[in-house]
Parts: sequence; structure tokens; C-alpha cells
Amino acid sequence: MSRSPLNSRRSMPGRNIAAPLGAGLLVMVGTYALVGTSDETGVANEDLFPTVVVLEPIAAGTDTAVINDSLEIRMLPNSVRPDGALSDLESIPAGVLASDAVTGEQLLQSSIALDAVDALGGGFTSISVRVDAQRWAGPYGATGDAVDIYRSGETIELIVSDAVIISAPSIEELDPRAESIVTLAVPNESITQVISAASQNEIWMVGA
Repeated sequence: MSRSPLNSRRSMPGRNIAAPLGAGLLVMVGTYALVGTSDETGVANEDLFPTVVVLEPIAAGTDTAVINDSLEIRMLPNSVRPDGALSDLESIPAGVLASDAVTGEQLLQSSIALDAVDALGGGFTSISVRVDAQRWAGPYGATGDAVDIYRSGETIELIVSDAVIISAPSIEELDPRAESIVTLAVPNESITQVISAASQNEIWMVGA
């Protein structure tokens, strides 16, 4: 069997040094190209886009007018940006956060709702009722809490499950002897029952 010319040819000392040296230079150049033109994701800089990212947790229902200090702009590859990703603080629409935002989360158009009721999704309507403090206050009397609404008349009747308090007086400033105006988000089909119970001062709220 004849030898290949490459195997039979005696290598020169200079050629032995040049081969590994050339390969090393290629690796160095390639590494420099990756490091010099990529961020920590390994994606080229030209594929990066400004993206609004949450710096610290923000509660659902927070007005977007006061969240800028909890946000920052980061350069991220388009491949990890979902549809509706916001690119600058000026593009954040007026409204409230539709859900709790966590650290590192991208802020999207869909993260914002027009108001607290809209943030709950379809099928809810806001209604304000006047109630005695004892009928709603307590461990569940805070904005954003879910409550069950009972009609307390001749009998006790559950009329709404999982209504949401969207506006109420501060518990710390509440006068237990006074009535309060509490605004609730309730399912559309329960509006008539709530109005009827409220008109008779028969509303009672229990933490859901």
C-alpha cells in the first residue's frame, strides 16, 4: 500500500511550529470576535434592542405614572423579546399594572390596563356602596383584596363570590362609627343584587 504524499513527506521544523500557531491565532481571533461583538447572551450587538425591564417588584393596580423609578432600560436580543415589549419609558401607556410585576420581568403593552376593573378582565363592573366600617373593614379591608359579598337581611345570603375592592378608605384612618364608601369590582350578572342589597344597607363583606 502506498503512503499518502502528506504522510511520506518529511515535515520541516518551521512547518511544525506554524500549524499550531496558526490554529491558536484563529481561536484567538474567533474568541475576540464573539466577545467583542456580543453581550452575555452571545448575541451580536446589532441584534440588541432597548427593552423596559422591572427593577423591583411592583404590585398590580399601581398607577403607571409612578413606576418609572422601578424600571430600567436594558439591551436585549430580539429573540427573547415577546410581542408587545416596550422599548422606552415614554412609550408606557397611562393606566395601571394589570398584574404583579417581578424583578427582571419585561414590561409589555399587555402588562398595562386602563384601570383596576379593566385589569381584572372582561365581565366585571365597578360599583360603589356605602357601608358601615364593621361590614367591610378588618384583615381584608384593603385595596386589591378579594371579598365575598353577603346580603344580611332577614336571612344571610351569599350574592357575590370573589368581588375585588378597588377603592376604600385607609384602615388606619377609618372611623369605626362612620359609614364608608367602598368601590368594588363585581361580575356583571351580580350588579342588580348588589344594588338591591346596598339600597337596604344589607351589604356585608367577608374576606374571600
